[in-house]
Amino acid sequence: MSRSAAYKLIRRDAFPVPHFRVGVRYRIPTAPLLAALHLPDTPTAQNSEPGP
Repeated sequence: MSRSAAYKLIRRDAFPVPHFRVGVRYRIPTAPLLAALHLPDTPTAQNSEPGP
């Protein structure tokens, strides 16, 4: 999604995740964005050995 498309959706209140405005900037919380993208909100350890 381009930046301009995201701003248009926010102005129409159609952006798919919660957002809020701080001054002149919009802020998108990370957890809802990752959930909308169906991604885990915590990194998974790869190539790690299980503990003893």
